[in-house]
Amino acid sequence: MYVLFMCGNLAPGKKGNINRKYDIMFFVDTLFYLISLFSFAFGILNLGFLLFIKQNTHDRGAWTLSIPLIPLILITVLLVFEYYLEYRYPGRRILFVVLLFEWSRLAVAFSWNFITYYHYAINRVEVLKRRAIYFIAAVCLGIAAAVPFILYFKPACMPVLYAAVVLLLYHAGIRAILILRKGRKLYPSTKAALAVAVISLLVYPAIGIGDPLGWRLPFLNPGMSLWVQGHPLYFAVANIPFTLFIIKSLKRSHRASFLTETQQKEFEGQLSLREIEVLELLLLGYSYKRIAEALFISLPTVKTHVQHIYFKLDVKRRVELFLKLGRA
Repeated sequence: MYVLFMCGNLAPGKKGNINRKYDIMFFVDTLFYLISLFSFAFGILNLGFLLFIKQNTHDRGAWTLSIPLIPLILITVLLVFEYYLEYRYPGRRILFVVLLFEWSRLAVAFSWNFITYYHYAINRVEVLKRRAIYFIAAVCLGIAAAVPFILYFKPACMPVLYAAVVLLLYHAGIRAILILRKGRKLYPSTKAALAVAVISLLVYPAIGIGDPLGWRLPFLNPGMSLWVQGHPLYFAVANIPFTLFIIKSLKRSHRASFLTETQQKEFEGQLSLREIEVLELLLLGYSYKRIAEALFISLPTVKTHVQHIYFKLDVKRRVELFLKLGRA
């Protein structure tokens, strides 16, 4: 019906052109709200699953992916409210909403910087640089404290704060990509964060440069900044690596066990939790290398766990282990 309505307004003449223009604006605005709703729901689902799987995964970086999602979800809600407010009351802005938006954007910048330093550490690229994290936290807190005063007394200086936030995001994104130089095997969560970093480095230059120059997306409210107009689409795309990571993690966590409930209860008193995990993979026929990849541990660590399992279960090789557990 909507397509027919639009086609009906394609008649020649000034009135038809005006109607067509408003139809396109109405359609694009509707699309903006739909994408915003989709990205918000997408983010909420990913956040919930990330909080769930962090207790059921061996990936040490999984929990960090939930950190930037919280302020990103809040930003999505605030931007939709601000976009609607601009339509109803052009030029009117609620100071508290603007403050929440700016603070949330700072939280995103700090989150991604923390994630890059943390993932450098867990992937053994470098030790965790706590002083650098504290310094970035102090910078973000300083900017956050300055935002209310600048908004109230010197609003013309806000582009300087925008530039500072963009630089912090660039710093995180570039560091994330540089981890590839080390050639190490990365945690899946690190790869997910890296994918988001690549997406961000493609988007932020356009927004960071275009917004001060007055660039705007066509047919959307020109009174809103490029940050407001482009965020829902960016957030929807940035959620894709999180979703792929969650799907793969859930598949790994639902891997079938070859141990009966009685054996699991029995081994809980003899073996550590990690040794039980190694035992299950041994029974699934995994090689030492595949076990190391599945549990994100080194090959020597796997061999040590296997030796402990053989000693505690009084067997000398895998064949005896299978016979003992009735898996011959």
